[in-house]
Amino acid sequence: MWPFCPARQEGLRSNPFNFFCLLLVYTLLSNSLYILLVKSYP
Repeated sequence: MWPFCPARQEGLRSNPFNFFCLLLVYTLLSNSLYILLVKSYP
């Protein structure tokens, strides 16, 4: 799903770093959507 997250097939329990990677991706996507919504309003 996320090609830039290492060892994505192992799961969250075997590789805790995946959780932070997904959290980072979610944060970036949320910020991008927020910026787009703010810019769309006058």
